Amino acid sequence: MNIAALLTLSGLVSALDPGCGAALGSNTANGPDGGAPRTEDGGGATNATKTDCGALGSHFFCDDFGGATLPSDFDMATQSSGTLAITGDELVASTTAANALRTFARLEKRFDVVGNKFSLDYTQTVDPGCIGPSDGVETGVIGVHSGLHYVALRHGSPDHILEVSLANGFYAQAHNLPKSMPRGGAVKIALSVDYATNMIALSVDGETVVANEPLKYPPPSIDQSMIAVGTLTDNGTGRPAACTVKIDDVTLDVE
Repeated sequence: MNIAALLTLSGLVSALDPGCGAALGSNTANGPDGGAPRTEDGGGATNATKTDCGALGSHFFCDDFGGATLPSDFDMATQSSGTLAITGDELVASTTAANALRTFARLEKRFDVVGNKFSLDYTQTVDPGCIGPSDGVETGVIGVHSGLHYVALRHGSPDHILEVSLANGFYAQAHNLPKSMPRGGAVKIALSVDYATNMIALSVDGETVVANEPLKYPPPSIDQSMIAVGTLTDNGTGRPAACTVKIDDVTLDVE
């Protein structure tokens, strides 16, 4: 399945209400030495106050799923052919094989916070069986501008950061990663979006995978923001595979 077909699915059955119309594209995301910074203003001063997250340090938001009941410190749980559970201080998000374009099981949190840079960190374990040739599996999302602009980390063919703008239609860009992310074992993900420079960054287990990758459709302003973690699978053939993703130690920082 090609990237354009995969992105079209995000305009059909999105949990973030994507609207209609489409402008699609793909490119290879820049590594540590690629890309030139932009200079657009991406928002105002932050009103985010950090809190003590124990062993995780100080962050604007955190959730280690330690002994919590769902939706834990998130606002809501959403599922379609999926289930969510906390097992051994981890969020376990599972979906079943289904005759559908999209399956998902994830937690969402929304914030009334203004800032320039949003950094979402979490530990994930992705079952390699989740990702077939036609599957795009999403684990983490950062959204701003009342949810009308978001970036999502996706595993597929190839792995990519999906950027979507829902302002005045549906516009999407696949920022392809220079290499695939690990499957099967626990890895630390750090995904960030800097709206002062309109750049995306990604590191995996402390190794920089993407830096200085320009946004294609930066939002005009930053007001409400949101994050989501868990699993979401798009499949253009309408046969997404069963999937299990474990998530732990979620933190969000806003600057």
